[in-house]
Amino acid sequence: MAFSSGIHVVCCTVSERDNAALLREVYWARTMSGAGATDIAVPTGANTSVMFEIAAGVDAFITRGATPPDPASASSPRVLVRAGETRNLFCDPGDKLAWAAA
Repeated sequence: MAFSSGIHVVCCTVSERDNAALLREVYWARTMSGAGATDIAVPTGANTSVMFEIAAGVDAFITRGATPPDPASASSPRVLVRAGETRNLFCDPGDKLAWAAA
């Protein structure tokens, strides 16, 4: 069955091998069928090579932060992830991710 609703987010470290950025260590992953923020944050001991990898089943606006801004608000600093695409966002320890349908 195709992934056709919500988003799937992975919090992980990234490293480079043969000029390709690859997932290294997965801290956690969440599939979110409804808009909102993740229930868990980037671990506080994480280093600076941590990212969120987001796979979208619908067009989605994404924000991040310790208290992520409202992704539904046009005035929020947000990223658009189109349905069927995957986007990577670097993040900081303590960050959460929030999303809303575009």
